[in-house]
Amino acid sequence: MRYLLVAAAVLATVTVEVSGQPLNFYKLSLQWPPSTCSNPDPEKKCEKIPTNTFTIHGLWPHISDKEQVPSYEKNPKCISSGVIPKKKADITPQLFGRDMLNKLNDAWPDLLRKNNLGFWKGEWAKHGMCSDYPTDPKSYFSETLKLAEKYNPLNQLKAKGIQPGEKSGYQVKVVSAIRAKWVYNPQIACYKLGGMLLLWEIRFCLNKGEGTNPFGLRNCDSTVDLRTGCKSEEDYVRFPTSPLSSPEIEITRESLFNYTAEQ
Repeated sequence: MRYLLVAAAVLATVTVEVSGQPLNFYKLSLQWPPSTCSNPDPEKKCEKIPTNTFTIHGLWPHISDKEQVPSYEKNPKCISSGVIPKKKADITPQLFGRDMLNKLNDAWPDLLRKNNLGFWKGEWAKHGMCSDYPTDPKSYFSETLKLAEKYNPLNQLKAKGIQPGEKSGYQVKVVSAIRAKWVYNPQIACYKLGGMLLLWEIRFCLNKGEGTNPFGLRNCDSTVDLRTGCKSEEDYVRFPTSPLSSPEIEITRESLFNYTAEQ
């Protein structure tokens, strides 16, 4: 009888994991502000545009390369049974303290809407609640800050001769040369503006935050996110120093990878 109960418990656990869409790895998404701010929507005009660093878009739990773990609202079985995650309302300036809040404002700004706290609340609701830290949002944001500082790719790009510039253009496979420092392949996301492709985001794939080598790098399954403007590693992307505009605006939901929804 005892063995039957153990077997039933194991089966129940497996069922929960399958139906709950388990977390397998993360993507740390770092965006290039001049590309993000090359947005024709007058209601999403950036005011302060960092031009000397990539900023954080998010740390996203993934099931597979093309599939994120659904938000807790859609997928409450994403965390262990009985665990009650912190809610959006718990994401407050008081949670972080002054020093951490200053770091978040610098490294994780809401470029388009100028509502940093609202941005962080949204990232927590859509990604943090199903992360390794469902009851500890401060650690989720703190760990993301550390990872972004560790893997900020700008210096490595410059070391390979890839410099931001108004007329600079690089093949996506050349941009992926940042693996020369970190060994593993990142993923590139592009932003389509008229007939131009802009380097929008560089995403690092990371192990789960527990077990062997927590948050260690791993290869992304694809070096190009085909759901964005780029379609192959042969594409050339611009790496602008300031937001660009085009008389032929062709920004679509696909090319933006649902930027609004992702936030």
